[in-house]
Amino acid sequence: MHHSFHLLKTFNGWCFHAFTPNKKIAILQEDLSIPNNNYVAINLDNGEVLDNSEKVLIDIDFSKYIYKDDNNFTAIWDEENILSPNKKYLITGGTESPNGIESLLHGFKIWDLDNNDLPETKSFKSLEVSYKDVLVGKFSSDPQIFTYYALEHLDMVSIGLSNLNILNLTDYQSLLSVPSLNCVCTSDDMQLVAYQQDKRLHVFSIKDKKLYIEDKFHHAISVIAISKNKRTLLSGNSNKTIGVWDIDSGNPELIQTLEGHPFNISKLDFSLDDQIIISTSKEHHWRKTNSPSTTILYKCTNT
Repeated sequence: MHHSFHLLKTFNGWCFHAFTPNKKIAILQEDLSIPNNNYVAINLDNGEVLDNSEKVLIDIDFSKYIYKDDNNFTAIWDEENILSPNKKYLITGGTESPNGIESLLHGFKIWDLDNNDLPETKSFKSLEVSYKDVLVGKFSSDPQIFTYYALEHLDMVSIGLSNLNILNLTDYQSLLSVPSLNCVCTSDDMQLVAYQQDKRLHVFSIKDKKLYIEDKFHHAISVIAISKNKRTLLSGNSNKTIGVWDIDSGNPELIQTLEGHPFNISKLDFSLDDQIIISTSKEHHWRKTNSPSTTILYKCTNT
């Protein structure tokens, strides 16, 4: 049976910022408070603002979560290393850009850390990746699989994505390579990777090494989210709606369209139990950097 969602609560002038670690409470930031950083805590069970919001933020040391990437990818810099779950592989930035400026990375190195020896004593492979601003990466639950992609800041509000690659570190062969794309998202265990390219929705299963494509959907997608149980996918569409997709069988099937947002969707996510969808829309225009945000909670009506 397909889940169905209905609008639970709307917050005008507030944007979704992050979840608390247990994902039972959402943190919203007030638009007009920037740079004063006025936050409130929202109970996802009923959509109400908690009376003790300030205490909640202090208890979880919220400052640690302010600059966390939506997909928990890590930027690949010289000073930022990524260690595989089994501590066998270490990813570091370190190849020079073509113009010789060391601060502009143009790839990364993969170190083999057998027996936890220092990387300097072990072999490594250097991969060149053409990108302009930032390269980010993350290991899957299978420590042999490393996924990365590049981000480029097109203007003050727009970001372009490129060079999505799912790499098998046992033989350095690519399971999937996408030169350009609109958006990307992974499941929490990194077993599913969803993205849109050329207005076609793609879902790649790392476990099965199968790519599923939906080519009848003609709206551009700005943001994607995958449910914790990996059965449902959300898409923030260019017509200001949210698409709810069934991906349990692999092939994406649109089962519901959610309305209510005045602008294109900029953030999407599920609560820990997949019963709540939280979403934010905002007008992105270089002349309107302070345009208001709208955050909407949608609640599942059948379980």
